Amino acid sequence: MEPQSAPVHPIWPWPFGLQDWEHTPPAVQAYVHTLHHELIQLRERVDALAGRLKADSTTAHRPPSSDSPSKKPRQRTTTSRKAGGKPGHPGHRQAFLPPTTVQEVRPARCACGATRPLP
Repeated sequence: MEPQSAPVHPIWPWPFGLQDWEHTPPAVQAYVHTLHHELIQLRERVDALAGRLKADSTTAHRPPSSDSPSKKPRQRTTTSRKAGGKPGHPGHRQAFLPPTTVQEVRPARCACGATRPLP
């Protein structure tokens, strides 16, 4: 194996100087280059997988039903109007009806023999 020269990059990617690189054995230089290329490939894969995690029906060609219910964005509409009816409008409320029957329910004795007092 012949010694590898310094990488041809506008910015030196290593934490050591060019003189140290020239004194590094060729086998170590080849190994460092291999690790550097693997690191670049792994970073690209992580970026691609992170992009896939962010994909939903608004960013990819998928139907809205494929979105997770917990990740659906809330639709917030902003309006200049206040909520509710117009001032002075009486409104319509459903009234409570009086009870038709009343049943008294008393607590039963538990297995230990104690009863809960009525309030």
